[in-house]
Amino acid sequence: AGHAEKTGDSEPLVEALLRIGTRAGAGPIDPVAAAALGELAHFAEHTLADPALAYWAFDRLERMGHADRENVRAAKARLEPGRRAADEEIERLEALLGSSTEDDEAFSAARTNALAKLAKLYRAKPEVAERRAEVLAALVRAAPTNDEHARAFEWVARRLLASGPTAEQRAEITAVATARLLADLGKNA
Repeated sequence: AGHAEKTGDSEPLVEALLRIGTRAGAGPIDPVAAAALGELAHFAEHTLADPALAYWAFDRLERMGHADRENVRAAKARLEPGRRAADEEIERLEALLGSSTEDDEAFSAARTNALAKLAKLYRAKPEVAERRAEVLAALVRAAPTNDEHARAFEWVARRLLASGPTAEQRAEITAVATARLLADLGKNA
């Protein structure tokens, strides 16, 4: 957590904890996965102020059969309003994105802002990593020199690649990498 706090980039830590906490075979007796999820829940709630991600980690712990069920359930109850608010915001932002065409210039700034918010909100939903990757890809294509979005996309893409991406996902990853490379070449020319 120290690196994330010093650099302001929590994405590598969150992704590492997600990978460990959701690894294949993580069952009710996997203490490593449980420890990663516990750390993720604490970091999400207390450092990131992300109740939806903390709720997700506690929910996963509960489904794994965590020994301290009473505290896990209490944490979920405490975080439920934040989780619900995040879900409602996702619905609102997705509706906003679907309400206008891409060539509407007045909508461009609002669209980019909505995509950035969605990228953060979807971090709390590892089960829809594909949608988060799509959102981040759109952000990187819109602003290929934005390092924050590019790094976040890179981490999600790594998780997708590790789980056997579809041909569509591979094409998306290649397109984003190409846009980023071209932007870097343009910056350094």
